Amino acid sequence: MKYTTHKIFVFDVGNTLIAKPSNRMVSVLVNDLSAIKNAGNVIGIATMRNLEMLNEIISQVNFDFIIALNGAYVECENKILLDSPIDIKELIQITNMLNHYSANYNLYTKSRIVNLTEQRDIVYGIELKDCSNYIDSLRSQFTNFTFHIWEKGKTCDIHSINVSKSIAMKQVCEHFGIPLQNSIAFGDGFNDFELFKLCGVSVAMETAPSELKQIATFITKSVTDNGVSWALKQFPLWR
Repeated sequence: MKYTTHKIFVFDVGNTLIAKPSNRMVSVLVNDLSAIKNAGNVIGIATMRNLEMLNEIISQVNFDFIIALNGAYVECENKILLDSPIDIKELIQITNMLNHYSANYNLYTKSRIVNLTEQRDIVYGIELKDCSNYIDSLRSQFTNFTFHIWEKGKTCDIHSINVSKSIAMKQVCEHFGIPLQNSIAFGDGFNDFELFKLCGVSVAMETAPSELKQIATFITKSVTDNGVSWALKQFPLWR
């Protein structure tokens, strides 16, 4: 089905749709997202989270698409559009170096979060903790990976350089037949940067880093003040 004249909305999850550590949206936001969809628009999420971590939020709203694992896995209308795990040789190389640094890290599979000793599944991303002392060295050595650094190196998400929210969003728009100028992104983190540059309209949460706010079309309130709903009412985003 083509939606050429409609708009497509993509929302980050943590600190955008939900306030951590909660995994549920407030009822007002659920109603607002449903209203957007019922008006004939397309709605979806784009997040670092894997499918298991999204179970509760997608039980509240029938999203048209899911961009999970920072774009490494994508479902549209319950069909798999992208499935791009980390190359096994590259995974071995980087985890060997992480072990050399005695790093604290988890591996993200499609449905679980595991450590190296438990790893039996295909891996899509790496969550690295307390890495400020060696993150620069990792970035220089492993140029085939993308590093999304949070909290000044306290945590970092690592993915193949071949995947991103923006690459996934391009394919999602093509799938639905919606031009990129009709796309609207909400987010709060560095992994939303390329997505904001891609989409026709971008809305940064109040808690977003200054670099993201500088390229955003609008800045809204924080998730604790239901910034997504506030922006939808303030700006003519979908009318």
